[in-house]
Amino acid sequence: MTKIIITFLLFTSILFSNTKDLEKVSLQLHWKYQFEFAGFIAALEKGFYKEEGLDVNLKEYEFGQDIIKEVLSGNSEFGIYNSNILLENLNNKPLKLVSSYFKRSALVLITKPEIKYPSDLIDKKIMAAGLDDFNLNFDYIFSLQDINTSKLNLVPHSFDVNDFADGKVDAMTAFISDQPFKLDKLGVPYNIINPSDFGIFNLQLELFTNKSFVLENRNLVERFKRASDKGWEYALENSDEIIEIILKKYNTQNLTKEFLENEAIFTQRLIMPKMYNIGSVDRMFLYKQMEVLSSKDFSDEEKVEVIDNYLFHTQEDLDKIKLELNYSIIQKTIPIVLIILIAIFYRQRLLTNYNKKLEKEVKAKTKEYKKQNKQLISSNQNFMDLIDTAIEAIAIFDDKLQLIRINESGVNILKLDENYENKNYKINDFLLKDDLSHFKIKATEVDFIPYETRIKTSENKELPVLIAGKRTIKDYKYIFILTIVDLTQIKVRDKFIQEQSKLAQMGELLNMIAHQWRQPLTSISATSENMKLRAMLNQYDKDDFIEAMNEVYHYTLHLSKTINDFRDFYKEDKEMSLTCMNNIVKKSLNIIEDSLSYKNITVQKSLESKIEIQTFEHEVTQVILSILQNAEEVLLSKKITNPTIYINTYDKDNKTYITIEDNAGGIDTEIINKIFDPYFSTKREKNGTGLGLYFAKRIIETNCNGELDVENSTNGAIFILRFPK
Repeated sequence: MTKIIITFLLFTSILFSNTKDLEKVSLQLHWKYQFEFAGFIAALEKGFYKEEGLDVNLKEYEFGQDIIKEVLSGNSEFGIYNSNILLENLNNKPLKLVSSYFKRSALVLITKPEIKYPSDLIDKKIMAAGLDDFNLNFDYIFSLQDINTSKLNLVPHSFDVNDFADGKVDAMTAFISDQPFKLDKLGVPYNIINPSDFGIFNLQLELFTNKSFVLENRNLVERFKRASDKGWEYALENSDEIIEIILKKYNTQNLTKEFLENEAIFTQRLIMPKMYNIGSVDRMFLYKQMEVLSSKDFSDEEKVEVIDNYLFHTQEDLDKIKLELNYSIIQKTIPIVLIILIAIFYRQRLLTNYNKKLEKEVKAKTKEYKKQNKQLISSNQNFMDLIDTAIEAIAIFDDKLQLIRINESGVNILKLDENYENKNYKINDFLLKDDLSHFKIKATEVDFIPYETRIKTSENKELPVLIAGKRTIKDYKYIFILTIVDLTQIKVRDKFIQEQSKLAQMGELLNMIAHQWRQPLTSISATSENMKLRAMLNQYDKDDFIEAMNEVYHYTLHLSKTINDFRDFYKEDKEMSLTCMNNIVKKSLNIIEDSLSYKNITVQKSLESKIEIQTFEHEVTQVILSILQNAEEVLLSKKITNPTIYINTYDKDNKTYITIEDNAGGIDTEIINKIFDPYFSTKREKNGTGLGLYFAKRIIETNCNGELDVENSTNGAIFILRFPK
């Protein structure tokens, strides 16, 4: 029994001694517990810190904390923050970067769907954590469009996605690893402007410490780094296990398992463990950040020196540096030529034997490489032949956007001569001045979305084209491949089809005029017959005659006005005119309202717009008539009881609106997104062309500087026309 007690006391003594020997350190996080800090949680929970003799306290972020100040003051030995620590280091703050985990920008701008580019954010409300933090991450991409970020409308960040979802702000800074997931769950549409797409990487998960702490505790910092890196390796390979640990012990935000699983996927993408060693530092990122963050122009030697002083070095690294320095001093001060000669002789003997073996391997590899090179040349020639057979222009530009290769179709489209390679053409020589800045922004994007524009040939002739592009790397340099499709013939065909569509609409309008004329002509006929009968019965009365003639006069004025409205509808606008939407709606209804009334279709209108805009009045009229005719057809085909069309005008947010709504029950959700597509029609059995709404949208958005959309309301389909003031 005594032996058992002694053994127990000895065991507890050893256990107590080991616990007491653990060195206490703390890590200040820059946000609340979630998978973003999974590596540190794993290192703590799986005992990796303890294996290194460390007792680590993970300190959750509290709102208002200054992470850098926490570390510099000694409240925490380590901190997690973003690229701002490099900026503070450049401002002479004694900081040391220990590890860098994220290899791409985690902080992005989430915007409303219609906001695609930084320039779209002018005069918009942006939720951010402050101007300094905003500039650190986004100033560069705004500078590409000469936008001063101090002019932007920044509001304090609530860190609540509901403010964006409720429309209180137009954009907000957010972590790509979790905030988009929340918006997706809320069903809120959005767009993302990502600095990584512009070649800028402002990193968010940077482990740093105080320079003085490193000088006194280098071995401790090395052990902390080693355990943290090991924790991240474990967390990425065992994400499900770590998620369960977070849910049980660290879930201060009441996060769901689904949320953490989504964040784990994005964290893996940001760390990129298959491309980088976990926790490694990419010096090229830091050099690029120095150029962006500092106004000082550093030389290459200065950059190396600054980053060397900024990075944490293990004792092994310092020993290697010291050894290299000592060797250099010895080499310069002590004559060791004899030793070197002996070493060379011995090394040469070893190399001779090794070279014989290597020579055989080189011959075999050379033969294999020659075969592969021959295949590569053949493949490259086949590729160039394929390019030359393409009917669209395919042009290749270098990293300075200078033309280096173009296929035969491109030579013909751009009217280049055989010696084009000697003329040093650049992309500027073919793009119009107004489109140049827009193109350069798109050229930096990962996904170059094709768009329509106009270019000029070497003969200075403008062509309508569709442009698509792709940036790639060849021979360690960026090249840009541009595809250009000539739309001249397509535009001619579209114009012809549009005229055909307008002629078809003319037939429908003639039918409307027939309805409008029927009642006045009947009244004129009845009045004239009445007067004729009175004359025959000798019941002539001067006052009755004058009254009858006045009625005939008003009827003829109505007929004349109908002819004028019909003539104006087909008059081609040469210039925009200043007009109010109310006037356009009234003119449209003058043409079609009698026809609708004849078919027992009620028109309810509320015309409240006061804004006057510059637009092509007759083209807008054509679109309104096309929508009204579609509404008429669907109301009659569905045999709707009390068929009604509601047409309203109003002003909102410096825009004027026209809405046209029917009570036919709406458009099938499977086709509502296709109704503006060319040749899409639900009236094939009635010889529908599928071009009416296609040209309506093109007229409004291409010619009239407006927008045309459709959605379902509680009554039926509602078409919405928007025009800026």
